Amino acid sequence: MPNSGREYAGAVAVVALATLVRALMGPVLDVELPFITYFAAVFVTAWAWGFRPTLLAVALSGIAAVILFFPPLGGGMRAALLPLIGLSVFAVTGIAAGMMGEGRRRALFVMRREAHEAREAHALAEDMASQAEEAAALAEEEAVRAEEQQAVAEEERVNAEAATAAAVAAQATLEWQAGLLEQTHDAVLVWELGGPLVYWNRGAEVLYGWSRHDVLGKRSHELLRTAPADAASMREVEAELARRGEWAGELRHRTRDGRTLVVESRTVVLAGQQGRKLVLESNRDVTERMNTQEQLRQSQKMDAVGQLAGGIAHDFNNLLAAITGYASLLLTTLEPGDERRKDLEEIELAADRAAQLTYQLLAFSRKQMLQPASLDLNQVLRETARMLQRLLGETIELTVVPQVGLGGIVADRSQLEQVIVNLAVNARDAMPEGGQLTLETHDVELDESYVATHLDARPGPHVMLSVSDTGVGMSESIAARIFEPFFTTKERGKGTGLGL
Repeated sequence: MPNSGREYAGAVAVVALATLVRALMGPVLDVELPFITYFAAVFVTAWAWGFRPTLLAVALSGIAAVILFFPPLGGGMRAALLPLIGLSVFAVTGIAAGMMGEGRRRALFVMRREAHEAREAHALAEDMASQAEEAAALAEEEAVRAEEQQAVAEEERVNAEAATAAAVAAQATLEWQAGLLEQTHDAVLVWELGGPLVYWNRGAEVLYGWSRHDVLGKRSHELLRTAPADAASMREVEAELARRGEWAGELRHRTRDGRTLVVESRTVVLAGQQGRKLVLESNRDVTERMNTQEQLRQSQKMDAVGQLAGGIAHDFNNLLAAITGYASLLLTTLEPGDERRKDLEEIELAADRAAQLTYQLLAFSRKQMLQPASLDLNQVLRETARMLQRLLGETIELTVVPQVGLGGIVADRSQLEQVIVNLAVNARDAMPEGGQLTLETHDVELDESYVATHLDARPGPHVMLSVSDTGVGMSESIAARIFEPFFTTKERGKGTGLGL
């Protein structure tokens, strides 16, 4: 609907204009029906502006007509009724025209509203069509994307299958290589540089005695080292690995049962996962080889020293013979009460002691004439024990444990007795506060493994003499030198180092 204020203003304006025109032009035109002017004005108002402005126009026209055109009261009835009839016709016609105009306006409004709604519906339909097109395009894009994703998924599946196949092949290769490492007799270790063990093969279990469950996660150096010096050497090895990436040499390792091994070690640094540095270490037990080499060196040294000692002993024995001979001749020239006889007797006594030393040197050099014979070691021990008890003193208890039915031996009795006496004296010196000395005999069978580490031994049945005491013992460094000639830990003048 049009604006009501504008409608009323238009109706008033049209009627006012009509009134002005009639007032000015009426006398000139001298129209019989003055209401024709208002009728046209109201009709135009009603048709153009609607029903409500028509009512206003009718009211205003009626008022103007009464004022301007009605005759004075008291005139003739016909003269009075004619304007009223014209006014009534005018009013009815104007109201009808207004209602028709209102209907037209309403119909026009409905048409416009329907047209507007149609335009909106069309716009909505176009919008929906656009949205549908966009949705179709989006669906097409989604379909394309889905196809691309499916292609990517298929490619990933193919890659995953290939990776799985490669992983299976790599695992098989690793298992094959690990199987090879498990079959080797060498100890193979893998540990993080400066960190714990991560691999321990069957060879390491056999060599060291620890299972892999006992050692994984521990540091190999703390597990296998035998002394602080070994730990220091391992730090040097780690420094060399960090600098050059590899190292080879000999190490001393400890086993689970406390034995000390010499191993030939080869180590190399490998690149591990996540930037870790792993060390592959391969150790081979060379203890027996080292012992054999050491025994060979010891035997060669002993042979050289023996040859030297034998030559010196012969020359020294010749000098002793002259000294002893001249001392005996001088004794025959002196009277029994001569004071000089004591000096000559001391010379003879010193010469006898020197002769005993020469005897030991010759025995060491194996140039002494030995007299081997069949002996019962148990009988030699029983006879020697009576003398040993006097040598040992009252603070040391001597115990002899002979094996019943002991096998016979072939040896020089004097040499055997000398060995027993020397061992007993050494034991006595190691027990200054007293203790116990035990001598035992046993039948033993030496096998090839024992012979492999003892150069002078032969496989087969043997008789063993075991000598043990409760003394202070000796260090490994001293034990390694006990068979060296002239080596002794006793004070000066109390030992020659030739007893064993």
